[in-house]
Amino acid sequence: MQDLKLEDKFSKIRIQLLWDRDDKGHAFWGIMLAKMKIIENNKFDTCATDGRDIFYNRQYCESLSFEHLKGVIVHEVKHRALMHHVRQQHRDTTAWNVACDLSENPIIIDAGLQLPDGVLLDPKFKGWSAEKIYNVIYPQIQQHMKKMQMSASGASDDGQNGQGEQPSWLQPQSWGNIVDNVCDKLSPSELKEEEASVREDIFQAVRQAKDRGTVPAEIKKMIDRMKRAEIDWEDVIQRHVQGDVPHNFTYRKIHRKFYYNNNIIAPTIDYVGCGHVVVGVDSSGSVTDKELQLFLGGLNALSLELKPKSVTIITCDSKIQNVYKFEQGEEITKISADGRGGTCVMPVFNYIEEHDLDVDSFIYFTDMGVHDFPEEEMPYPVLWVSTDLDSDKAPIGQTTYLKVA
Repeated sequence: MQDLKLEDKFSKIRIQLLWDRDDKGHAFWGIMLAKMKIIENNKFDTCATDGRDIFYNRQYCESLSFEHLKGVIVHEVKHRALMHHVRQQHRDTTAWNVACDLSENPIIIDAGLQLPDGVLLDPKFKGWSAEKIYNVIYPQIQQHMKKMQMSASGASDDGQNGQGEQPSWLQPQSWGNIVDNVCDKLSPSELKEEEASVREDIFQAVRQAKDRGTVPAEIKKMIDRMKRAEIDWEDVIQRHVQGDVPHNFTYRKIHRKFYYNNNIIAPTIDYVGCGHVVVGVDSSGSVTDKELQLFLGGLNALSLELKPKSVTIITCDSKIQNVYKFEQGEEITKISADGRGGTCVMPVFNYIEEHDLDVDSFIYFTDMGVHDFPEEEMPYPVLWVSTDLDSDKAPIGQTTYLKVA
C-alpha cells in the first residue's frame, strides 16, 4: 500500500466503500463520496470540507496509513450526508465542529473504520445529536477560550487555570473540520436549494445502497429527522387538545395559513372551549431559551384560538420549579424557566395527582433526555413535544417534534 500514489489511494477508497464487502453500510458513503470532489489545497494543514467538497494537505495525507486515510475521508463525507454544514446555522464554528465530531466519530468506529490520532470521543455523548451536544459543550468551550486568552495576556484567572482534569473536546480535532462553510455565503433561498440538493443526494444514495447492501442506521435516523422537521407541531397540539371533529366554522377570523400561502380566504374552526389543559415544561439545562420561547409563543397563540377553560404550566428540571395557572381568555405571559438542572418528568405527573388537578389534555415540552417516563398510560391524553429531532418516541402517549430554526 505504501507504493501507491495518493491519488490511487483515493480511488481505492472510493472502490472499497462502494463494494462494501463486509456489508457494513459503507456503500452509502461511497455513493455520497462519488458526488464530492477531493481537492488538494495545502493552505489546510490536514483535511477539511466546506460541506460540498473535500480538501486535503498532501503531506498530511501521505503520512497517514491507508485505513486512517479512509476513515478521515468517510468522516468528511459524513459532514455532508448528515447536513452538518446546513444545520450549523448561526452556531459558533469551533463548538459546532466539536459537537459534530463527538456525534459522528463513535459511529465511524462502530462501522469498522479507523480514525487517526487526536480523534474526539466521549462515551457520555454517544447517540446524541450534534445540536444536543452543542448545547452542553458550548458554554464550557467559551469559558475555556476566555481562560486561554487571559493566560496569553498575562491576566489572572484566580488560580483556576489548569486545575482538575479537563475534557479532551475543549479543543477541536486538527483534522476533519468544516471550514469555509459554503452556507455562510448563501442567501435564504440558496440555502433552501442547498438543503434540497443534499436531501436528493441522500435519497438517491439510499436507493442505490439498498441494492448493494445495507443502509447505515444513522442515515435511517437522518431521514426520520427530515420527515419530523416537516411536522406542523402546532397543528398536532390543536388536534390533541381539541380533537379532529369541529364544532362549527366561522369567517369572523380567517384561516391565516390559507390566506398567506394560497391567497384564499377560508373559514376557521369555531371552538367553544376545550377543557382544562396542563403543560409540563422541561426547564433543564439542555433545553435552550430559544426553544422555550418558540414553544410558549405557539402555545399562547393556540390558547387564544382554542379557548381552553384553563391552562396550567408546570416548569420542572429534576424537581418542580414553578406553577402558573391561566384562566380562559388570559394571555400566557412570559414564564420563568428556573432550575436548569437534570431532567425528570415524574415530579410533574405526581404533582397533578397530589393536587388533584383537572386535566382534559396534557402536553410535555422537553428535549426527551428523560429516564423516568411513566410506566403506565395516564388517565388523560398525553402529548410529548420534543425539541430533539433524533429522539425516540416516548413509551406512552403521542410524540411530535418541534424544529427550531
